[in-house]
Amino acid sequence: MRYLEADGDRVVVRESARDRLLHGALWLFGAPWLVAAVGWGGFALLAERGSVVALAITGSAVAVGCAVPALYGLVAMATAHRRARSRQVVIDIGERVIERPGGKAEVFRRPDAVRVARAGLFGWTLRLEGDPKHVLLRRVPHGSGRAIAEAADALAEHLGVDAHVPPAARGALGLIPYDEDVWAALCYLPIDGVNVAFSVFALLTSRHPRLRFAAKQSLALLVVELFLAVCLSGCLGIPLLIAAAPMALEAGAFLCPFAILAMMRVIVRLTAAVRAYRQNAWVMPWLAPLARRWAPPAPR
Repeated sequence: MRYLEADGDRVVVRESARDRLLHGALWLFGAPWLVAAVGWGGFALLAERGSVVALAITGSAVAVGCAVPALYGLVAMATAHRRARSRQVVIDIGERVIERPGGKAEVFRRPDAVRVARAGLFGWTLRLEGDPKHVLLRRVPHGSGRAIAEAADALAEHLGVDAHVPPAARGALGLIPYDEDVWAALCYLPIDGVNVAFSVFALLTSRHPRLRFAAKQSLALLVVELFLAVCLSGCLGIPLLIAAAPMALEAGAFLCPFAILAMMRVIVRLTAAVRAYRQNAWVMPWLAPLARRWAPPAPR
């Protein structure tokens, strides 16, 4: 269970590393795009045409503005598991003790109920009702409502009390419910940043063989795509710099191969996404030496 683990009389309530990974992924892959859009949009609206100084200042500001949230997101993703483990709460039902991080212990009486309540506009909190109240999870994302409701039901069963969970929490699944086949398809999504986020997220949080295979193959495919883009840039850019051709002709000769590469990339990734959603682990021929090692065993 995502937020709760029981071992006899000891019940561990902890934050979900998946929530922290998602938080970091939004900063790493989403915030830089927003900063770049605002920065270059402001430059296009306000800067004088041909102003090299304004271009340099805007470029530097956008680079720094993109790097800061990306670095924060990377650190948040890298430390997600450690931070989730460090904030777990252990309930010893036999001894009637709540052990909190840092060695703090609280003695509690038999609670009146286990309650899931709103925490702000887009979150939930888990607590033990009684005198006094004990907050176990201060805030989890709104989309994790069903998972926190299941944890509340299980904890209430262990304590022998009722669980008070609002219907909105039981029905909260988030924009993208966690389903291995859906997430395997999203790993191949032909949108840079999104596919990397889902792939890294899957490798760090899931042991599902098809999902892990899709994540690894998507990341390997991204390396191949970047390699082809660099090769095209060198093979086309250097001759076009030397040649004395009209600018429009040079631009067309440079961009057309990239457009073809982009179309092929979209076709390949969408094909892989459809096959992954249909539970078909497609080993791409050009990645076969590596991908065959990752492929899950075929069903008999």
